[in-house]
Amino acid sequence: MAIDKIQSESINLADNFAFSGTVTGAGTHTLLGTTTASSSANVTFTSSTFTGFDVYMIEGIIIQPATDNVKLRLRVAGADGSIDTGSIYNYAAKGLTSTGSDVDNGNSTQTQYLPYGDSVTTGNEADEGLSFRMWVYGVADSAVFTQFHTHGASVGSDYVVTMSSACNIFEANTTTKIQFDFSSGNIAAGKFKIYGVS
Repeated sequence: MAIDKIQSESINLADNFAFSGTVTGAGTHTLLGTTTASSSANVTFTSSTFTGFDVYMIEGIIIQPATDNVKLRLRVAGADGSIDTGSIYNYAAKGLTSTGSDVDNGNSTQTQYLPYGDSVTTGNEADEGLSFRMWVYGVADSAVFTQFHTHGASVGSDYVVTMSSACNIFEANTTTKIQFDFSSGNIAAGKFKIYGVS
């Protein structure tokens, strides 16, 4: 079935459609960098990787820790390029476990952002790990706080936790690095991708 124009409010989506031309106005995700972790102390994206966009998306794909029951964390560097471990991270997290339990966390003036909150840990068995999508705003604007918004899942051998969280860096400063690691031990495996969103 060929369609030159859509002129009604009814289309049979069971039909096959062939599209040509350009779709505009939908926005794009430009892949800026990919890092595959393998016994890595951390994964760090620098401003040489993320530049030229107002919004970035970071994707973590089946990230596995080397140490059992640890927490994924994120820290940033300001203009001086040093990872900041000061009390500048304000975050909130809300989640649900497969057992039906709520996970609620809210923390201000912390020394790190825990995207899965304070109580969710990830195990290091072969079938365990976590995945997430994170949106980042304001990294290049020294007049505003850098903001993060994350959706993800942490999977254990017989459970899953879904989590939504947000963080602001309580310091008006250009962000020059975004670093991921675990609260203890290395990142055993997984893939991190960063995209510019337009």
